[in-house]
Amino acid sequence: MKRKAIMILGALAALTFGLALAGCAQERLTLDDLDEMGYPHTVTFDLMGGKSGENHVLVQRVRDNSLVVEPGTNIIVGEAPTRSGYTFNAFYRGTKDGENVTYGEEWDFETDRVTEDITLYARWLSNYTITVHYGESYEETYTVPVSQDAQGNIRPVNSISISGQTVLDNAFYTSAADAEKKENAVAFPYTPTGLTQENTTVDLWANTLKGVWRLVETAEDFQLYNGTNIYLMNDIDFGGKELSFPEAYTGTFEGNGYTLSNFTVSQKSGTGTGAQSFGLFRELRATASIRNVTFQNVTYVAELENPIVTEYRTGVLAGNAAQGAKIENVTISGGTFTFAVADAFYEDLEVNVLVGGEPADGTVTNSVISDDVRVEKITWSKWQEEQNN
Repeated sequence: MKRKAIMILGALAALTFGLALAGCAQERLTLDDLDEMGYPHTVTFDLMGGKSGENHVLVQRVRDNSLVVEPGTNIIVGEAPTRSGYTFNAFYRGTKDGENVTYGEEWDFETDRVTEDITLYARWLSNYTITVHYGESYEETYTVPVSQDAQGNIRPVNSISISGQTVLDNAFYTSAADAEKKENAVAFPYTPTGLTQENTTVDLWANTLKGVWRLVETAEDFQLYNGTNIYLMNDIDFGGKELSFPEAYTGTFEGNGYTLSNFTVSQKSGTGTGAQSFGLFRELRATASIRNVTFQNVTYVAELENPIVTEYRTGVLAGNAAQGAKIENVTISGGTFTFAVADAFYEDLEVNVLVGGEPADGTVTNSVISDDVRVEKITWSKWQEEQNN
């Protein structure tokens, strides 16, 4: 008696041959037929709760000592397995007792060969996650996937970043109360605990700033470029270090009431005939904002030797501020600001101002140059003479 006929989901050679016959004769091949044709072994794929298309089990008939085709690599042998709430790991040898499988070695579809009937079992990894609570009152959430090894062991998470946010102190906490007090931050690498089939996520809380910011707590942290958003977290004494400020600042400089002190800045005029701006921040573009900061004991020198520019715009904080730029609660305290200017511009150059040019109304709010700041201009020829002596 012939064995029960089945639809073939075979290795490509078997499939091609079987489908060709089926297309001609409109007949189904039986297992005896396949034995006679040289495909004696049955490979059963138990999807263990998953599906391939609408199938929960896949079957291939293969030649002796041949490879088997991995489901999902060719549509003829079935779609890639899926299971809601899980990620497919691989197919394994194993033994099954009821609904429980004892997994053996992973099947290698490139090297392992079939010499007898065999069942391969799909292994699934739960989709574990970390839910990060952030934003005002921690009402926003961000999901971070948690990876596992082939045995389902949770791998440590080395770091967490939240798209569009900057995490203050790069710190995450296991409760909102700890986050508010900034206490008991978790250590990285961090291995989530308590994850189960019923509880697939763990919660963390973080204090964040919207956007991308550079958090500055030490002198080594301070790096300022045209579009850098700065967030001071401490008073910083640079000990006389020379700093570089951008030529056309477009970002936000949030001082949080802190002070940057004891640093030097040197600038020189460029070639060409166009207007040039000089100050700590040479140009503030329309999107720039500097607020809540004190610059103290600054030694600033601008060498404006080019005699053919149309205009020099000079100010202690900025040489020029475009309409829309904002300067709020900024103090310049102590230090010296020296502008060595080409002789032809000396008489008309105004330097003892916070912002040069003609800033629009509302650009500057509650910001001052303290009386202890020395602001001076000197002709270029005299400056050169003094430097050479």
